[in-house]
Amino acid sequence: MQKLMIIIFFFFIIISNISDLYARIIFLPDYIEQLEAPIPINPCIDYNLFACPIKGECVSCANDNRRYKLISCESGYIKNGNFCLKKTCGNFGSNYADKVSYGQVCEEVQLEGITCYHNCRDINCVGYTLECETMPEHALNLEKCKDCQNTSSQCGKYVCKISKCEDGYKIASNGTECLPLDDTCPEGYYKECETGIETTIEPVITEAGNECYQCRPKIQQCPIGQWNLDTYWCNGALRCWLPQI
Repeated sequence: MQKLMIIIFFFFIIISNISDLYARIIFLPDYIEQLEAPIPINPCIDYNLFACPIKGECVSCANDNRRYKLISCESGYIKNGNFCLKKTCGNFGSNYADKVSYGQVCEEVQLEGITCYHNCRDINCVGYTLECETMPEHALNLEKCKDCQNTSSQCGKYVCKISKCEDGYKIASNGTECLPLDDTCPEGYYKECETGIETTIEPVITEAGNECYQCRPKIQQCPIGQWNLDTYWCNGALRCWLPQI
């Protein structure tokens, strides 16, 4: 009896498979059409986040508001996959830095909401050798090194040179001291003339502001008993004749 039941069970299985095969053959066009039908696209396939990342700006899927897509990042941040990373100046090229290195001066620029520095070079303070805290004698003002006055520089200790001296003094060529103005007349010029000033020649002004003049030649006097045959207006060439009559 048990064997009979097993045979009947397998018989029904065979009959069922034959019926399914027959149905597939009879309705083959409809079956093929079902296979060729496009697979439905998941409208939220690009919305692969379940929470918007920090500093991110996202939109949710219209079909499932639990899923998000990262669109952009807040100012100062850059989109990297599904994350927002803080921008660095290196993102804009190797010539840009986030800060100024010691001993350098740079140009400051604003790039996409962050402050960067580029075109950096070594500070040049040649000629600035004084400490800015000490005022030299007779000096009125000190000037800081121009590179160090730039807000985009790292100078450490400021260095200065004299920019102005008291009246009557001048800045030395090395910029470190104030020297008295030169009041010496050039050769052939004098501040006073015993014989009178030569008015046909312009005076020379010294550094101290005083005038120097050329003087008239001293008129030669003939000894007693000699005649003055020439006068001063004959180019000063006086001749004396002996004896006087």
